[in-house]
Amino acid sequence: MGSTHAGIYIGIDGGGSRSRFLATDAEGSVLGIAFSGPLNIHNSDEALIIANLQAGFQQIKTNLSEGVSGYQVFAGIAGVKSQEDVQYFEGLLRLAIGGEAAVKAVNDTDITLAGGLVGAPGIALILGSGSHCLGRNAEGEIATCGGWSYLMDDCGSAYALGHETLRLAVRTWDGRSGAHSLAERVRQHFGIDKPEQILTAVHQERDTFITVKELSRLVLQAAKEGDEDAMRLVKDAAVEAAELVEQVANKLSMNERADIVLTGGIATNLVMNPILVEVLLQRKADFRVSEVRYPPVAGAVIRAVQEVGESVGQAFLDNMERGLVLYQKEL
Repeated sequence: MGSTHAGIYIGIDGGGSRSRFLATDAEGSVLGIAFSGPLNIHNSDEALIIANLQAGFQQIKTNLSEGVSGYQVFAGIAGVKSQEDVQYFEGLLRLAIGGEAAVKAVNDTDITLAGGLVGAPGIALILGSGSHCLGRNAEGEIATCGGWSYLMDDCGSAYALGHETLRLAVRTWDGRSGAHSLAERVRQHFGIDKPEQILTAVHQERDTFITVKELSRLVLQAAKEGDEDAMRLVKDAAVEAAELVEQVANKLSMNERADIVLTGGIATNLVMNPILVEVLLQRKADFRVSEVRYPPVAGAVIRAVQEVGESVGQAFLDNMERGLVLYQKEL
C-alpha cells in the first residue's frame, strides 16, 4: 500500500487474561509493542479495563515521535458479542485515550482470522480463557458460534476445563465418580487435607474465575502424563470445541474446503492441539487446519488498515513481519 495515510495504526488484542498492543506506521514498520492486563468486558470491571488500556497506550506512546496524531485504533476484544458491547467498549477506548483516535471494536475472533489467514476466507477458533468461533466466506458473510461467557458456556476453554476438573474431583470425593488420581491432584493443588476444605479454598479467592481456569494447566499436565480421566476431559472439550467450527461452516455454506486457524493457550497446547485437529478432521473431511500467519494483534493492525479503505500489500506485511520477529514468543 502507499503512504497516503499519515497517521498511526494501533491494533489491540484484548484477552481475558492479557492484552497486546501493536503500533505501525502507514508502511507497516513497527513503532511499538506493549502488553497490559485483561480487557474482557464481562470478566473485568470498567475501571480496570480503562487502566489497562491507558497502561498499554502509555507504553506505545513512548516509542512515538512528539506531535504524532491521527491514530486509527482497531481492537479485537474477548467477550464483545452484541452491538451494545461494541459501543460500550468503543466508549471505553475514547475515555482511555482521549479524542486523538478513530476507534473500532470487534470480537477477538475477527482479528484472529484476519491475522491467521491474512484476510482470506476461513474460520478462526479461539480457545483461551474463554472460547469463540468466527468465520468469513468468500462472499464476505460472517457467522459466529459460542462466546457466551464462562457462566453460560465457553466450551473447550481454560475455564471450562478447570470447572469440569473441579466437578469431577468433588464427585469422586462423594463416591459418584472414580477419578481418584485427578482428585488427588486437585487436593494437592489447593493444599487441603480434607475434601470439604475445597469450599473455602475456592470461594475465599478474590477472583474465582482465575482460580478455576488455572486448573486447566493441572488437567492438561495430568493428561500428558497418561491420566485416563484427565484425557477424557480433554477429549470431551475438543469435541465440544469442534462443534463450534462445524456450526460456523454450516451457517456459511462452506461445503468445500474450509481453512481453519486455531489460537489461544488451550487450542495450541501440545496435548490439546493434536486431539482437536483429529476431531475436526473426523467431523468434516474438507476442513484444513492452517498455520497461523500472523498473531491476532497483527490481524488487528491489518483490520485497522482496511477500516480506512486501504489495501494491505505485501510490502506492508513484510515490514510488519520484520518488526515482529523479536516478539514472537510474547505475541
